Amino acid sequence: MEPESILPASEPTPFGELPYEGFLTPSELWDQSFASVPKFKGIYQVLWNPAEKPRFLDQNPAGRFKGRDPSTPREELKAKWVEGASALFIAAAGGRGAKATLRSRIRSMIRFGRGEAVGHWSGHAVWQLVNPEDLMIAWSSMRSDPGEAERELLKQFEERYGALPFAN
Repeated sequence: MEPESILPASEPTPFGELPYEGFLTPSELWDQSFASVPKFKGIYQVLWNPAEKPRFLDQNPAGRFKGRDPSTPREELKAKWVEGASALFIAAAGGRGAKATLRSRIRSMIRFGRGEAVGHWSGHAVWQLVNPEDLMIAWSSMRSDPGEAERELLKQFEERYGALPFAN
């Protein structure tokens, strides 16, 4: 897999060369009750237009799962930001022994982002952006182990950018 171009894209582009589909905002997915998201295992990414400069909220509006506040100090968020990257969060759904699907994980992530106390803590920093509704979510279904694909994508991303994606 070849990593994405170093040049900022004019629109969000997933990291890696898997065949991605979706490219929908959280609101679009919510409004369609996640019908377009497959009930298969795979990889999903939260994407951002890298030409935009990030702005962060003081408090994260995401859910308080088990009472835990997902807010992160702005300085920490700024330090974690990966300049020029479209992918803010890369994750696997399903895998060895896991029953999760792309639909169930993406649905949980967006419910969490909308303030519900559900268990999707990973990636919580994306919800502290000033306008998380501008984010796009893309996914790639797969028959092979998505955990292995996720590890490989994160390794390649870190080699490329010198850090993990912003919300990983």
